[in-house]
Amino acid sequence: MLVHLKKQYDGSFQPADQEAAEWAVKQKTGVVVYADFRKRRNYEFHKKYFGMLNIAHQNMPEKFNAEYPTMENLREAVQIAAGHYEVICLLNGRKGLKSKTISFAKMSQEEFEKLYSTALDVILKHFGFGEEFEIELIQQFG
Repeated sequence: MLVHLKKQYDGSFQPADQEAAEWAVKQKTGVVVYADFRKRRNYEFHKKYFGMLNIAHQNMPEKFNAEYPTMENLREAVQIAAGHYEVICLLNGRKGLKSKTISFAKMSQEEFEKLYSTALDVILKHFGFGEEFEIELIQQFG
């Protein structure tokens, strides 16, 4: 089971949400549990990433509409161009590229920030957006 804990000033960890509190109450005093601690990824930054993709999709030049009809198509292409992909074998025996997952459980905040930065560079270069694009991102997401 995955539970979220919050570090206290005294060095101890306390349940960070109701689900974690309910789990903790069920544990017997003195029980030793195994944990794989990870720093939680910033959800606001995750929203900023998808906001960036959405703004790019809404403002990309019309000539790209057929190539990226949905934001999901654009996300996949941007992540591959940013180097966040894996090589897969297609049914015809040829190799193809598939973007890797960006799920919270599979990617650290540091890795996600690197992807964001690289994806932003890809978007700026590929679509020819100027600093107005970055200003809009800052205005909408900080």
